[in-house]
Amino acid sequence: MDSESLRYEIHIRATATDVWRAITDGDQTVQYFYGTRVDSTWEDDSRVEYRSADDTIVGDGNVITHEAPFRLDMTFHARWDDALEAEGPVRMVWNLEPQTDSVTKLTVEYYGFEEDSVTMEHFRPGIAYILSGLKTLLETGTPLDS
Repeated sequence: MDSESLRYEIHIRATATDVWRAITDGDQTVQYFYGTRVDSTWEDDSRVEYRSADDTIVGDGNVITHEAPFRLDMTFHARWDDALEAEGPVRMVWNLEPQTDSVTKLTVEYYGFEEDSVTMEHFRPGIAYILSGLKTLLETGTPLDS
């Protein structure tokens, strides 16, 4: 899982602390991350679970390392599709870089999947939608989709 497979950058009018909270707080992820609620202690080596409204695990992984509120390095294993599940987990890195007191550059990098994989097919448009939703939620206080 060493070579970068996908990278997405976005600037958000919010502090790094607020962006970090949106990434790690289930009450916020449910509003922009396809309705899933994240749960973890966010300590190194801890489990991470993304659950749908019916409590089904749709994604899980482990925290590799973290440096709140600037970096989260984790694995992510998609569980919502058999083909995705068969391809196994990928490494997902969230980098938060304060640009000013009120603007944060968020970069999400994925490692460990091939260009023609089912994972790439799902994640390429998926991360753009997720981060657009996160940005909208933080900047307006309302979800992208109602």
